[in-house]
Amino acid sequence: VKHSEGNIMVWGYIIAQRLGRIYQIEGNIDVELYTQILDEEFLGTLYNLGINKKDVYFQQDNDSKYTSKQTSSCYGV
Repeated sequence: VKHSEGNIMVWGYIIAQRLGRIYQIEGNIDVELYTQILDEEFLGTLYNLGINKKDVYFQQDNDSKYTSKQTSSCYGV
């Protein structure tokens, strides 16, 4: 979403018919921030719900930060 004061990125997820946390990120997201979000929030939610990450269909838009080796090792697909 663009506005006159810069860029704001919104990132979120849906799992087990629930809406996960929505993140508002000012500026750009990089591999380190993306893997931090996956590790701390997304994988934590899977654990809390008793869902094995191997049973999840993880979809994203193939941006290089989402397909990096660091990111792939985080969510294990």
